[in-house]
Amino acid sequence: MARTSEGRELTEKHRKGQAGIVKRMLKVLLGIWDEEADYKNIDQSSLSFARRAAPEVLKFRAVSREYSKDYLVNFRDLEVPEPERKPIADVVDNYSLEDALQELWTAARASMKRVSSKGYNTEEGLEAGRNAVSGKATKIVADGGRRVIKDDVERGNGPVGYARVVDADPCAFCAMLASRGVSYTGYLADGAGLYRTDSFKDTNSRFVGKGDFKVHDGCQCTLEPVYKVGGKIRLPGRGDELARDWARVAAGEKDPIKAWERWWNSGTLPETYDGPIQEGEKRPKPPRKNVKPVTRAERSGEPVKKWSELTDEDFLGWANDLEARLVNVDAELAELRALGKGDDEVAVMALETQRKRFLSQIEKYRSQAMKM
Repeated sequence: MARTSEGRELTEKHRKGQAGIVKRMLKVLLGIWDEEADYKNIDQSSLSFARRAAPEVLKFRAVSREYSKDYLVNFRDLEVPEPERKPIADVVDNYSLEDALQELWTAARASMKRVSSKGYNTEEGLEAGRNAVSGKATKIVADGGRRVIKDDVERGNGPVGYARVVDADPCAFCAMLASRGVSYTGYLADGAGLYRTDSFKDTNSRFVGKGDFKVHDGCQCTLEPVYKVGGKIRLPGRGDELARDWARVAAGEKDPIKAWERWWNSGTLPETYDGPIQEGEKRPKPPRKNVKPVTRAERSGEPVKKWSELTDEDFLGWANDLEARLVNVDAELAELRALGKGDDEVAVMALETQRKRFLSQIEKYRSQAMKM
C-alpha cells in the first residue's frame, strides 16, 4: 500500500488506465467479430476472426505492458528514497502471435459449437461467441501489464511482493483473493533465502492455462507492487477493506467461500450473525448496490425477538455457534502464518480483531445466560 496520498492515487490511476486499454481493445475486437463471425460456418469464420483479431489484441497487450512499466517507475519513485531505488526489470514478453491466435480461435469456435449443439438460434450463438472472445481477449491484454509487475517483483529487488487489486465490479472469487494479502516473492532483505507464498494459489486450482498465477477470462484485476514502509505492510486498492469484510462475514464458517459468495452476490449474512445483531452490532453492508443484508430470521420470516424476550437457551446457542467459528478462525490464522504472513498484515490483523470480538461476545452471552 502506498504511504502517500499521491501513491494511492497513482495505484488507482493505473487500475483505471488498464481498464481503459481493455475498453479500447474491445471496441476494435468486436468490430472484427461483427464482420467475420458466421454461425452457419463456425470453423472457417472463427479462424478468419482469430487471424484478424490476434495482431490487434497483441498491440493492446504491448500498450498494457508499457503502461505498467511507466507506473512501476513512478510508484517506486514515490515509495522508495532515491539512494535505495533499484532499476525496473525489463523482461521480454514471451507471449506470441501464435498463442493469441490459438486462444482466440479456440474461444470463438468452442463457444459457438457448444451452443449450436444445444439448438440455440443464430443470435444466441453469436452472442455466446462474442462474450467468449471478449473475455479471452481481456485476459490476454490485462496479462501483459500484470506480467510486467510480476516479473519485476519476483526479482526480490525492491517491493516485498505483489497483491491483487480488483476492478470496479469484481466477482466474489477475485474479491476473496484480494482480501488474502500479499504474494511474497524473491529474497528476504536479510538474505535468509527464498520466501514465497502465493495469493493466487486458489486460482491455480480453479483455472487452467500458462503462468504461475492464473485469472479467469474477462478479469480486469491488476497486480500491484507492495512495499514495507515503516515496518508495516498494507494492501493496495480495496484490499484492506476486503480483508476486514472477509474476517467478519466468512472467517470461521463451515464453508467460508460459500458464505462469502452468498453475501457478495445477495447480501445473505451467515446464520451466526443473528446473535450479534440482537445486541445492535452494526452488520456489514453487502458490496452490491441496492442489496439489503439478510439474516436467517429475515429469510425465514421469523419474528425477531426483543431483548426482553430472549431466554438462556438463546444466549447459550449463540455462544456455542461463535465458539465453533472461533476454532475455525484460529485454524485460518495458523494457515496464514504458515504461509509467512506476519502480524503486520491486514489479513492477519483483521482475523485477530474478529477473534477478540468473538471472545468478547461469547463471554457476554454466557454471562447473560447465567443471570437468567
